[in-house]
Amino acid sequence: KHNLARAYIGGGRHQDAIEIYEKLWEKFPTEHRFGVKLIECRLALEQYQEARQTMTRLMERKATHVQKSREELTELNEELKKVEPDDSTEEQRHKLRKLKRAVGTNLKTVIFLEAKILRGENELDLALERLQSLEGIGAHHRAEVFQQQGEIYLQLSNWPAAENAFDKAWEVDPHSAAAYHGLCRSYLPQRKNRLAAEAAQRSLSLMFFNPRCHLHYAIALQRCRQHEMAIRALENEIKQNPNFPAAHRRLAMILRNRFKDSDGADFHEQQARFAAERIEEAMRERENGSSKKPEILEYSHQDI
Repeated sequence: KHNLARAYIGGGRHQDAIEIYEKLWEKFPTEHRFGVKLIECRLALEQYQEARQTMTRLMERKATHVQKSREELTELNEELKKVEPDDSTEEQRHKLRKLKRAVGTNLKTVIFLEAKILRGENELDLALERLQSLEGIGAHHRAEVFQQQGEIYLQLSNWPAAENAFDKAWEVDPHSAAAYHGLCRSYLPQRKNRLAAEAAQRSLSLMFFNPRCHLHYAIALQRCRQHEMAIRALENEIKQNPNFPAAHRRLAMILRNRFKDSDGADFHEQQARFAAERIEEAMRERENGSSKKPEILEYSHQDI
């Protein structure tokens, strides 16, 4: 079940993953990884209030588990004092290892999740403080810390700081498609269009299925007057996610203004309206708690 939920996350089906993790966590309340995954799914769906509530529940369960484990560990240590170390049973040694793990708390994970929740709650300065306290952690996780810092700086419209954070992210992890996409998004507002195109191209070479990156690549190409390549990038975006109004609108603009293709422009302007309507309908269904799952990408309502 856990692996199935992870597969759902990989396929962008976070609501399906949530349903599995809720049941698993109810059955195994001391398996705190299920709570962590629930928080991550809520964040992916921009359900920040629910993510905060899940975090509170996670910390309460962890505190209860730690207290109980400490009591059991004290009892076991008293029991082991009565025997020689070599005479302890495998069962006792296994229980000792398990209890020692249980009484610990991975504060770095807690701080990182807290930062992501704060970002969703628009407490950006606090989120940055949390992330800055984690800059000394292991390389793999440090890349994600820099990535999150970059995303916050983008929200703050601090383009140079965002660029610096994404630079650090890809230096730690040169295979991070997200880091190069972040660089592209920090370059575009600074009119560093050629650099933005190169960063988007690098990101897509690492992860081709990324509709938003294709859109940003098209914007950079259009500004560099490479209109035919921009059209191909937008067509790739629309193939991956036809419900992205911004891509249809930009394609319509290029077709009308650069290639005098009124029919093509009219078609994509119409598709942009249809896409916007489908997204609004999907958003209403999500807010109303409908079980119907519209076949649109999680981020298709986002524009630029």
